[in-house]
Amino acid sequence: MGDLIWIDPNALPASRVPKSAASAIRRFIDRIQTLDESDYGDFMREANLYLLDLEDSLDPRNEACLAKLYDMQIYTQYYPNWDIESTRQRLLEDARELEILCSETRP
Repeated sequence: MGDLIWIDPNALPASRVPKSAASAIRRFIDRIQTLDESDYGDFMREANLYLLDLEDSLDPRNEACLAKLYDMQIYTQYYPNWDIESTRQRLLEDARELEILCSETRP
């Protein structure tokens, strides 16, 4: 077997340091609230980037949490209604629900 490699989180770029799910969700909410795009395509690309960033911070074993995130991606990117403000409000509501889902402990 090879030697274990220890990674110093202080040596990693800030974007690669694991964040807690709660702080990542709060950051997602802040980013969506301040997202200032007038074209849905631009809004969708930014929102999807934020969703992917959020996914990196979620516990992959929490299926309910991931299912909610994937639902958010579906209505934002794959089956959009093309209205920025209603999508923004739905993302914010679902992000608040995601806070609850991700904070619940799973057996």
